[in-house]
This record gives sequence, structure tokens and C-alpha cells, in this order.
Amino acid sequence: MSRAGTNPERGAALLTVLMIVAVMSTLALGLSQAVLASTERARLLDTQAQLRLYAAAAEEVAQSQLTQLIAETQGRLSSDLPGFGEARVFPVEGGSVRVQVRDLTNCFNLNAVAVDAAVSDETAQQTETLAVILEEGGVAESDARALEAALGDWIDDDRISRPSGAEDAYYLGLSVPYRTSSQSLMNMSEMLAIRGFERALLEDFKSVLCALPEHTLNPKPRLNLNTLRVDQASRLRWALSGALEINEVRSLIEARPIGGWTDTESFLEEPVVQRVAPEQRQLDRLSVVSSLIETVIEVSYRDDVVRIKVLFELESGQPVRVLRRERVS
Repeated sequence: MSRAGTNPERGAALLTVLMIVAVMSTLALGLSQAVLASTERARLLDTQAQLRLYAAAAEEVAQSQLTQLIAETQGRLSSDLPGFGEARVFPVEGGSVRVQVRDLTNCFNLNAVAVDAAVSDETAQQTETLAVILEEGGVAESDARALEAALGDWIDDDRISRPSGAEDAYYLGLSVPYRTSSQSLMNMSEMLAIRGFERALLEDFKSVLCALPEHTLNPKPRLNLNTLRVDQASRLRWALSGALEINEVRSLIEARPIGGWTDTESFLEEPVVQRVAPEQRQLDRLSVVSSLIETVIEVSYRDDVVRIKVLFELESGQPVRVLRRERVS
């Protein structure tokens, strides 16, 4: 009888123990998941912090080396300098840092050139414009002028559309409406928002076009004859007022002496350049000195990657300064 009386108590005790075990298991599981999540967050934060540190260190080293290089060469850079234009990879603990340097001195600054719809056809034929660059790159004349007008409408602060241009009225009619910026371009990626500018087109002209910040000391830098690339030949052609054929200018760049021309005068002594009338030689656009250097820094650490573009400005008698810093995908 006493034995039968104890069975309910033992059953209740067993049930209580099972409930406690279940609660403790749930708590343990929750705690374990919280610890794992916290650990993962800490790992990610540590990774991001390390990526930023490596990127900042790479930028500092690049700025320091540029300062030293400019001091040694007085800014006279040439495309055959060791490592110039080529990607260099440096191993670091847990990953690597990849650095690539290129001269942006020879790009066409879209923010520095006013697109004037009233320019006569005769004047346009003797002047380097966005339309001219696009045409020489294979874009049809009507399309090139429409792209130039669309860019002008995007930047100017009025609401009057240029011939073949695109103002707010066009963009507000899109499925996802927006307005023109009415200010200078922040970077080249903004061009994708402008009518007609497709990613493939910008890729084709990435070595020629750029959007420099407004606070640059030199919005229209002189061309560095010694870092000009063959695909930038149109820029040199129009510095000579279009007096030479594009193929002649390309051949001139390809035949550039090792180490480059010592100065502008030695460039002007080239036989093909001698054919250009003195009044057609825009000497204020020619130089053998670089003023804008872009450094692309790619840091790989653990399983993450960060890419940063840093634009340095080089001005005679002044320290190398960071003109723009942006993270790229």
C-alpha cells in the first residue's frame, strides 16, 4: 500500500527532472548559438578592421613612395618605369595586398570642359570635345553629339534641354524617376545614370575619360608625353590641333624613345611633329611631368576582399596629397 502511494511522487519527480533537463538543454542551445553568433560577429569585425588597416597602410606607403619618386625625378614619370602600370602583389599575414598605379594626367576631365551647344561646326572640328573623342573611338557622330549634350544637361543648373540632350523631363518619365544632378560629376560611375551612357561604352573609353574633383589644383592638367598610351592618342592629336592623322599619332607614341622624351622641345623635334605648324602646337597642353596618379589597392584577408581607389595630386613644390578616396566593388 505504501509502495503504491509513492509511485505518483516518483513519477512527478521524474517529470520535473525531465522538464528541467529540457529547459537546460534549450538554454544551453540558445547560449551556444548566441556564443557562435557573437564569435562570428567578432570575427567579421576583426576581419573588416584588419582589411581597413592593411588598406590604410598600403595607401600610406604609396603616398610615401610617390613623394620620394617625385623628389628624385621632379615629376618626370615615364611608362617604362619599373612597376608603372603593372599590378604588384605583396603578401601579408592572413592574405595579400595588390597595388596598381596608373597615370591619370592624360585623361579627359569631363568636369572641366563646358559643353556649349552654340559652338560652330568649324570650331568643333578644331577643338577637342567629348563628341570628338567618342567619334574617334567609333561612336557615330549623331550619337556622340547626343551623349555630349546629355552630359551637359546633367551637369548644368538650368532646365533647358540642349538639342539631342536630356533634362529632368526625360528622367522623370522613366519607370524609376529621378532628376539631373545639376552639379559636377562625383565619379565615373555616375555616368551610368545619364541617358545613353552604358557600362560597355564607359569600359571602352575608361583610359581616356575621367571626372576629377572640383577641388583639384589643376582641373586641366597638361599631357605627360611619356606616359601617354596608344589608346589615348586622340588626346595628343588634338593638342596638335588635329593636324596629324590618328594613326600617325599612334605610331609616334609607339616609337617613343626608351625613358621618354627629355623635355617638350625634344618631342617637337620629331620629324612628324615638325610637319605641324607652330601655331597649331598647343604647347600649354604638353609636358613630361605627371600631376595625377591613381592607385588601386585591393586587400585580401581571410575570405574577404576590399578594393579602394586613391587619387593623388602631384604639384611642384607641394607635398603629395590625397585628392579622392573611394571604395569600389
